[in-house]
Amino acid sequence: MPPRYEVIGVEGIGEVRPGDDVARLVIDAAARQATPLRAGDVLVISQKIVSKAEGRLLRLTDVTPSAVASTMAAGLGRDPRLVEIILRESRRVVRMDRGVLVTETHHGWVCANAGVDQSNVDADTVALLPEDPDRSARRLGERFRAPRRGAEEPGALHRRIHRGRRGGDRRADALLLPDLDDARGDETVRDLGDLELAAAERARDGAQVAFPVMLVVGGVSASEITGRDGASGVVWALYFTSAAAGAFAIGRAMDRVGRRPGLIASYALLAVAGAGMAFFVSADNLMTLFLGLEWFSLCLYILVAIDSERETSLEAGLKYLVVGGFGSAVLLFGSALVYGATAELSFGAIGSADPTSDAFLFAGLAMILAGLAFKVSAAPFHMWTPDVYQGAPTSVTAFMAGATKVAALVMTLRILVTAFPEQAEIWSVAVAVLAVASLAIGMINAASMTY
Repeated sequence: MPPRYEVIGVEGIGEVRPGDDVARLVIDAAARQATPLRAGDVLVISQKIVSKAEGRLLRLTDVTPSAVASTMAAGLGRDPRLVEIILRESRRVVRMDRGVLVTETHHGWVCANAGVDQSNVDADTVALLPEDPDRSARRLGERFRAPRRGAEEPGALHRRIHRGRRGGDRRADALLLPDLDDARGDETVRDLGDLELAAAERARDGAQVAFPVMLVVGGVSASEITGRDGASGVVWALYFTSAAAGAFAIGRAMDRVGRRPGLIASYALLAVAGAGMAFFVSADNLMTLFLGLEWFSLCLYILVAIDSERETSLEAGLKYLVVGGFGSAVLLFGSALVYGATAELSFGAIGSADPTSDAFLFAGLAMILAGLAFKVSAAPFHMWTPDVYQGAPTSVTAFMAGATKVAALVMTLRILVTAFPEQAEIWSVAVAVLAVASLAIGMINAASMTY
């Protein structure tokens, strides 16, 4: 039987004022109506109450319309001050018809009147969209998770309205839109602008959403509904990669065990290193990130130098120990700077925190990225790699070239996307530079090789 869901309106939230704690209002209201929030529940929260709590309200008396707004208002039959606010909140005008402006907001959304709303607010006042809806959603998520740390996320947030095409992504993060119209097959609907015009007319005629918050309960967890299942996918991928790389390394070393019985210890070290990589890639805070890194790094230091009869092996092990220790120190110092700026250790909390110092946060981000780049051997942090790979036993080199790189790349992606989403424009450029530099230097060196 397919899973069944029940949608429950949360009553008794009351009038939301600037500065109110929306999460606390929702939790208390749900408890009063005997539907307390539980792990696996999904919350759908209207944008209006979030905007009001964040103080995104503007009085028309404080607005002076421009000449352009006055001209457009005359054609639309609207208040010039309202049109001026709409234009301020818009990146461009998509359509102007039936007394409604359909615009693309600075967030990249296409919606009627740039989301500016005069309903359920004081007279002569309008409500604007949240300045950064993604940040607002993350903050609310942290507030909902706070009472039950360690439990599964109790709710996912409806944090985007009508998401237009941006970067080729048409995926909506909304779990429930309670007032949707089915426009399939309607030849009068040509694009999103027509849908927004129809929605604006319906709202002007008095259509209202009954509840500002809806609670969705059912047979699966919120993570399963939203498709965001944490790190399970990458963790299983890392398990498989580590196991495959370990099996290959053991196979390469099998013929040498009879001649050098001491190498049997490498099997145990390979297993421990693989477990450390799995722990590393599943870390969700800076502390476990560092512990996992050191876990498998210590094993690799020994594995590189385990063939004591080869002078190059001992030399490679020493070089790897010194350079690896330096990379770990850089990552640890960067983590300390991030903690100092956000007072948070978990990746999700860092992403939703308000940093006390942007300089500390960016410096910490740069050092964390550099520390992980050492493990990935990304240029220009790759100078240790040729000597270590050449001096280490072939089976260990194969293991490091496969499993270590996958683990470090996966963790780099996880921490950047989860802990630093608002800095994506900066770290995406840094990652691109590292990638291009690695490709260019690798190809140039390969072209110059004569053996």
